Amino acid sequence: MLCFWIFFGFLGSGTAIAQKAPVDPELQKLRNAIAESRGRVVDHEREERDIIELLDQLDQGLAELDAQVSESRKDFDRAEIRLEMTEESLKRAERKLAETQSAMSLRAVALYKAGTEAPLRLLFASEDLREMFSKLWNLERILRSDSVLLARFQSEQVELQEKNAQASRARSGLESAGTKLAARQRALMEEKNERGRLLAVVRENRTQERALLKGLEQAALALEETLASLQRQPQVLEAERAKSSSFFARRGKMASPVEGRVRRRFGRVVDAQYQTQIFRKGVEFSAGVGEDVRAVAPGRVRFAGWFRGYGKIVIVDHGDRYFTVSGQMAQIRVKVGETIQTGQVLGTVGETGSLEGPGLYFEVRRGGVPLDPAEWLTKG
Repeated sequence: MLCFWIFFGFLGSGTAIAQKAPVDPELQKLRNAIAESRGRVVDHEREERDIIELLDQLDQGLAELDAQVSESRKDFDRAEIRLEMTEESLKRAERKLAETQSAMSLRAVALYKAGTEAPLRLLFASEDLREMFSKLWNLERILRSDSVLLARFQSEQVELQEKNAQASRARSGLESAGTKLAARQRALMEEKNERGRLLAVVRENRTQERALLKGLEQAALALEETLASLQRQPQVLEAERAKSSSFFARRGKMASPVEGRVRRRFGRVVDAQYQTQIFRKGVEFSAGVGEDVRAVAPGRVRFAGWFRGYGKIVIVDHGDRYFTVSGQMAQIRVKVGETIQTGQVLGTVGETGSLEGPGLYFEVRRGGVPLDPAEWLTKG
């Protein structure tokens, strides 16, 4: 009997498990909403990461393409010079050959008029043996001259053929360089358009705009950490430090690092559209691509290369914990460790890391504290 009840007890238990209560539709709707919300959070976090990363990748690609375009332009210019030199050489060879042909024509006319028996008549007309030998010697000299003229003609013909071949190769080289330059310029323009489209989408989307600002803030923190690490490194020699410590004495007297107006000023800024606040730790100058970026004071290069969010940058240590940062550059023309002087070219203006087109981003810092460049540079 006990077994009977135990058996039916288990059976009843299994039936209860098999017959689950139906899920409340409202509860299921809530669960789905939670899952969708979690998915949006994950997508949003990924979006925040991806925007700044994508911009950085596009900027690095643009910088690489820009360097390739610059190199292709140099190749094109060299090919053009080679072609000009080759064509000039070809013209000289043509003139030489024409002169030789003219000389040969004159000799051919003279020989034709004299006839084939002229040498014999000339010899037999001699009054004595001495005169005959003198005429023979003169005839031999004329024949040698004709032989040299013929050899020169043949040599100049070969030279002209070679010059023609060189000119043909130079023209092909110029055409190839021009094709490569045009292709790279198209690729560069396509990348710039892609970057412009991305920025346009970001500016129209509040979430993406905030994500971009957040990414730029993170880049600014990374730059601060880099500057802090540079301060912890061994400093320059005492003599150089003493020389560089005059940075403070130059306050308000330093020339601008680039020619152009300031389009973004230092300090706290509120976005009128999204009401977002950011603190700009430097200034941004409007300037054309390729314009020189110069050192505002003597110092030593402590960093020169790519920095996420800022593009190509140069950090100069001016001593006494003063640093300047020049960013968004197209080319860098100094190396880490190099001692530089006031006005020395650090590189050229570009738009790597820029959200506003070509220009220069510039910071002045003392330790980890950003200072308003307007107070350090000459007015106007």
